[in-house]
Amino acid sequence: MMVHEMTQKELEDKIKEAQEAYYNSNPIMSDIEFDELWEQLKTNYPDSEVLQDIGNDSNDGFEKAQHIILMGSQNKATKVEEMDAFFKKGEKYIASYKLDGISLEIQYDNGNFVKAVTRGNGFVGDDVSNNVIKMGYVPKVLQDKSFTGAVRGEILLQKSVKDKYFPDAKNCRNMASGISKRKDGLDCDKLIVMCYDVQSTDKSKNWSTETLLNEWLKSNGFIVAPYTEAKTWTGKEAIDYINDIFSKLETIDFDIDGIVFKQQKIDWNDKVSSYRPKTNIALKPKYTQATSILRSIEWKLNNGTFTPVAHFDAVELNGTMVENASLANISLMEDMGIEIGHEIIVVKTGMIIPKIIKDVTTGKFAEGYAL
Repeated sequence: MMVHEMTQKELEDKIKEAQEAYYNSNPIMSDIEFDELWEQLKTNYPDSEVLQDIGNDSNDGFEKAQHIILMGSQNKATKVEEMDAFFKKGEKYIASYKLDGISLEIQYDNGNFVKAVTRGNGFVGDDVSNNVIKMGYVPKVLQDKSFTGAVRGEILLQKSVKDKYFPDAKNCRNMASGISKRKDGLDCDKLIVMCYDVQSTDKSKNWSTETLLNEWLKSNGFIVAPYTEAKTWTGKEAIDYINDIFSKLETIDFDIDGIVFKQQKIDWNDKVSSYRPKTNIALKPKYTQATSILRSIEWKLNNGTFTPVAHFDAVELNGTMVENASLANISLMEDMGIEIGHEIIVVKTGMIIPKIIKDVTTGKFAEGYAL
């Protein structure tokens, strides 16, 4: 979808409205639509202060607490050229799942749990300690008794848990947000926290690489966002990697909305002083997608030509429920091997028209749609 040209104020107002809605569990647009607005603002008005803003997820009724980690966001990319410009020649990077949950900081003093704080405005957030301590994979006492500092992660509702306990919930993220802010802590034990960053209050714990940082997290009882071994990358390899991961989202039991590439060698000055670290970038998919099951195929006559229309289990795409899509012609069906009962991937092209781009059962894509 091409966003029409707007003035700086129009773009800033729309972005701030979308940020507030998103961080308070009431999104008004898809990630792709938001990213297009952001890209237009960054391109046309690079000095806009909004580009340094990360939104605010704080709610009234919770005590506020200061962060130890500067809880900013990631620079974003969607194209080969952007990734090529990011990667430094000869430098190694890990690729980590970009979790689509509720951002959280967990604070420790000499290895003992102190408090847990939401992202808020990046500096101060809501103290949700009483709820977080009930969640899975939040150790009260660390193996490393000398650690004083903070661990950063995301509160997640796993898909399998949502299906079992909250089948009517619109999506995992909104449900996780609502549960994590409950005053009585009900159902917080059904959430987990998955981590990806840590920072001590003294320089003795400044790990030299992302791999060592992740190994410390795992050795102290946290679960870590899945990541690759450190290697050099090209833009094409990065795109191929995200295409592979997003073509099998149905095998991942939690929501992700991209892949974060992190320079293996940690630049601590960059990490502690920037809203958007220069050594990290989030690669986002081109399309909003969902997985469904094909239930029937109807043949419709249009201008003397029969066109197959697929009917599948309803899925949410960009805020609307979708349950059918044109298959264009029989050759498309034959190329993908589509049959009733197969698992399929559906996207919205141009944010408007639903399209089946992959038959998961056969593993075949529609021509030109490798995510």
